[in-house]
Amino acid sequence: MGHDELVRIAARWLRNTESCSVVISEMHSQAEEPDAIGWRARFSVLIECKASHRDFIRDRQKLSRIEGGTYGMGFYRYYMAPEGLISKEELPPGWGLLEVDFVGRVHRTAKSKSWIQTPCGLRSELGLVLSGLRRYQEEKQCASSSPEQQDSSART
Repeated sequence: MGHDELVRIAARWLRNTESCSVVISEMHSQAEEPDAIGWRARFSVLIECKASHRDFIRDRQKLSRIEGGTYGMGFYRYYMAPEGLISKEELPPGWGLLEVDFVGRVHRTAKSKSWIQTPCGLRSELGLVLSGLRRYQEEKQCASSSPEQQDSSART
């Protein structure tokens, strides 16, 4: 099971299981680049997808993982991986684990603690949401402009 497939499963899990009304996946515009993050009510759920154990080990070096997660996003934080790739004992303190079986079902193997969100983490989340809204607005404008308008804007 590859990384891209895990990200699609993570986004679906956030929408369906966690009932997140807003979900962003693989947006590369912030200091922390979550694979998937969703928001519902007053909290966020972050998911980091790992298709290899080496990638999981490398992830520990990120600034957002060091210093007890002070700089990280997510009120709840999870790793998602194929079944058996990551053991509960390897998880950083407070992180949860979502394991995906061979047919794509997600099993919550370890629950995430609720993190106290710092101003830095909240600013990162806000930046991510604003970036997502900007991209959505640009896509909507492109889709709603007529072919003649697109031609004339290309000439100017």
